[in-house]
Amino acid sequence: MNFKRLQVSNVSSFLVYALAFSLPLFPLMSSYLTVTMVVTAGAKIIKQKKFPVKFPHSLKWLVAYYLWVFIGIFFTSNHPALFTDLRIKIPFVLFPVLFSIISIDLKKLKYAFIAGNVIAVLICFSNALAYWFFQKTTDYFFYTKFSYFMHPGYFSMYLLLAIIFVWDELVNKNSFFVKWLMINVLIVFAGAILLLSSRTAVVITPLLIGFLMIKSVLKRKQVVLSVIITILMTGGSWYLIQQNKISNRLSVSNLLNLKQNIRYRVWQSSAKVFLQNPIPGTTSGDVKAQLQQQFEKDNIPQAVKRQYNAHNQFLQILVANGIVGMMLMLMHWIFFLKEQITRKNFTAVMFLIVVLAFMTTESVLERQAGAMFYAFFIAIFANNIYVSHDQQKKHTV
Repeated sequence: MNFKRLQVSNVSSFLVYALAFSLPLFPLMSSYLTVTMVVTAGAKIIKQKKFPVKFPHSLKWLVAYYLWVFIGIFFTSNHPALFTDLRIKIPFVLFPVLFSIISIDLKKLKYAFIAGNVIAVLICFSNALAYWFFQKTTDYFFYTKFSYFMHPGYFSMYLLLAIIFVWDELVNKNSFFVKWLMINVLIVFAGAILLLSSRTAVVITPLLIGFLMIKSVLKRKQVVLSVIITILMTGGSWYLIQQNKISNRLSVSNLLNLKQNIRYRVWQSSAKVFLQNPIPGTTSGDVKAQLQQQFEKDNIPQAVKRQYNAHNQFLQILVANGIVGMMLMLMHWIFFLKEQITRKNFTAVMFLIVVLAFMTTESVLERQAGAMFYAFFIAIFANNIYVSHDQQKKHTV
């Protein structure tokens, strides 16, 4: 019986690492792996005849937010759209349950996620090289055409978390080869973020790496390592920024000229829709239709044609789920930060800060690539609270 339990546990853990690897590569496979994880976790519960119900407070608030979205089925006029949103956000419930059952080795998880991002970047670069070689165009080295698997903003967000994981391995007591490898991976990820040209990511990346360097110098005296990385990344970044397409998109005038940005007008329209139903919101089923109507009234044809959402997760929650939904998510974030700061888990804190920064310019949780990524890692970090001290020493989550 113990051997069978061990087998189920091993399969469940392997599926978690496979999911971490597949996130930047195969969005559809991520869904299949999640379903398989549910099956294996269910088998484990049946064998143990015990259902774990102990969640950190932060995850309770996340589940409560999902239930509030679900309640919208009694009020929406567009049930298919609401069911689609519930399907996209189902990881908000599944992953908190799954990661209270499945044992995870954090080091293996980190390497799986890093490896998935490395392969994704290599495929994007190979695709761009192929277009350059056969069609003599450099368009595929830039922005949406470079990002082969998903929107550049989401891929940049993945890469920033991967950079945090890479840095963890750099400052740990690893061999010279591992450190050398991680420095190269770090440079590749930073270069890929520049090619993706997500403005939010380009602003966050130097701040994040600067913080990681200062933290390493103060805590671990990693002065030489920090200087080497600074020189290499500054040189590489300067070269890439000189390329016309990147320099035009990331020019200071474009970054600061907010009122000419279509997002600014979309935010104004979204705020108007919110004020029409401030407490309960429009429901996730009706939010799209009401936003489109407002975009038409405000004469934003591009937003209508491309069926934009609020392009800001905080506004999106306020419009769709009202002040009630926003309060539930605020409680989720506050408790998560409190839990992780208490544990001095600054990797988790940096993860949340990065995601919240992207939420200012993207409705991150409205697409599978964002909802799956967020729920996966937030549940892993939060559930680590209940792991024993000995297990934490072994990098187990």
